Amino acid sequence: MAWRKAKNDLAGAAERVLSAALQYLARRDYTIAELRGKLLDRGADAERVSEVIARLRRERYLDDARYALAYTRDRREFRPCGASAIRHELARRGVAAELIDAALSAEYGEDEQRLALRRLLEKEPPTAPAGQMGPDDAQARRKARERQYRRLLAKGFPQAMILGEMRRIDDAVAEAEKIY
Repeated sequence: MAWRKAKNDLAGAAERVLSAALQYLARRDYTIAELRGKLLDRGADAERVSEVIARLRRERYLDDARYALAYTRDRREFRPCGASAIRHELARRGVAAELIDAALSAEYGEDEQRLALRRLLEKEPPTAPAGQMGPDDAQARRKARERQYRRLLAKGFPQAMILGEMRRIDDAVAEAEKIY
């Protein structure tokens, strides 16, 4: 593919490292570690990469704290998951643990996490309410709840929070069935 840049197009081209970094940052935010890796993968000199990253940090184009806050906010709003999943993903992207902790405490406390969990549970109810099911459907309902529970655990929500919210929904369904 002729339009793709060569893998080592920054080797020996110190003046192009800043330009390449700015092109990356024009598309989306990167962590310091991500941007460093991209520039080094393209053959840039490690010393020049460090200089460029220092400059970008001074000029506030590159900021891991801002990145962690924005990432946490985006995950909370658009792709809800638990705090442990966000922590893992930010650490994988090279964000320092203290910056992750600060972002999670600022943007994703227990109340926000609980609201995200409720939105997921309301969006994907496991099955029809028990009153609308036949006698053979109780096992299907239980299996669906177990699948939903495992999926929410995999998304990083705490076990106690998941079980508490599932109980709250079950209690609400049982109360609604008493009314009818």
